[in-house]
Amino acid sequence: MSQKSDAEAIEEAYRAKLNNLFDTFVRTMMDWSGEANGEKRSLDQFTRGLKFARRARELALAAVGAQGDVA
Repeated sequence: MSQKSDAEAIEEAYRAKLNNLFDTFVRTMMDWSGEANGEKRSLDQFTRGLKFARRARELALAAVGAQGDVA
């Protein structure tokens, strides 16, 4: 697999992960809608997942040489 196709696969996986994170965000908002701080808990969970997904994408792209230095 070439570097370009590796990077494309990583980007595709990242987009799929964002879709999953958003689906989970909506589901937890609905599940926790009647609870105190339910919306905040849902947002915190989404934000945490987003942070890790972004970092994983960054590291993976660096590993295949598709991006500059990893911060």
